Amino acid sequence: MVYLRYDKENEKWLHIAAEDKQGDDFKIEERLLPILDSARDELTRDLDFGVIIFGSVGSGKSTLGRLCCRYVSNDNFHPREHMVRDVNDIKRVIGGAKNGDAIVFDEASGIFGSADTLTKKTKYAQLVLDVCRQKNLFMVIIAPQFHRLTAPVAIDRTKFALRTFINRKTQKRGHFAYYGTRAKQNMYLNAKKMYGSIKGTAPKFHGEFGTDDKNDEVYRQVKDETLHLVLDSLGGPNKEKPKTPAEIEREYRKKIVMQNADKSAVEIASILGIHDRTVRVMRNELDKELSMKQYMDSRGITVDKGENYQV
Repeated sequence: MVYLRYDKENEKWLHIAAEDKQGDDFKIEERLLPILDSARDELTRDLDFGVIIFGSVGSGKSTLGRLCCRYVSNDNFHPREHMVRDVNDIKRVIGGAKNGDAIVFDEASGIFGSADTLTKKTKYAQLVLDVCRQKNLFMVIIAPQFHRLTAPVAIDRTKFALRTFINRKTQKRGHFAYYGTRAKQNMYLNAKKMYGSIKGTAPKFHGEFGTDDKNDEVYRQVKDETLHLVLDSLGGPNKEKPKTPAEIEREYRKKIVMQNADKSAVEIASILGIHDRTVRVMRNELDKELSMKQYMDSRGITVDKGENYQV
């Protein structure tokens, strides 16, 4: 373990004694530093560098990711400016990043999840990841479940993986295991087959890391906002779902049929470009809906948004 402090005047990291720790200083596994140095070197060679951090909830994934970003970016990482919480943040964060910046994709399973491979948001996120090489970014992709990431992200766009875990004896966080490029690939392919199990792939080394006190209050605000984004995305039981194009088209047709009760089914079918039999079916449905409404009005029954009948 080594304690680090960034010297802004000389633009370099200093190794300090544990008893001299203060302010924004932090501790991290010394064997990880040469690997992070090589990542920084690649950024200067007009390349980018991706890392995956995965592990159980509360094991310190985000903390380790922030420490890595602070080190690689020469302490220029800020949670508000450099954290992608969901797909909607990508344009703001990536677009505003400078060459050599460090970016964290927090809770990336929801951004690069393999279960969402065909969704528009995942395609967009993947495309951005493919074309942002010119930014020369250090990218930390945080995901609770490594095997749920898409293969291009888990294999092609990242160089190594770190697994955070809680020590079984002490029940304390701040521990990690390092997996190189080949081990990461083997672990991903095996985890896909074994429903998430990573047994059979040994890490190159284990290490520890400390807390990150810099901008901690801002980071907690960002995490709280992330929670609310997730809660809002789920909606409540009465939240109306957006209508599909097919539903919108059907409503339009029914409106035309209802407004042209004096015209024949053949005439309306000609206007809408559909079969006259479809018009007759719609008219029957409208008659039933009208009859039901008249019945409910006569009984004083209303319907709420949750489709629950109330008297």
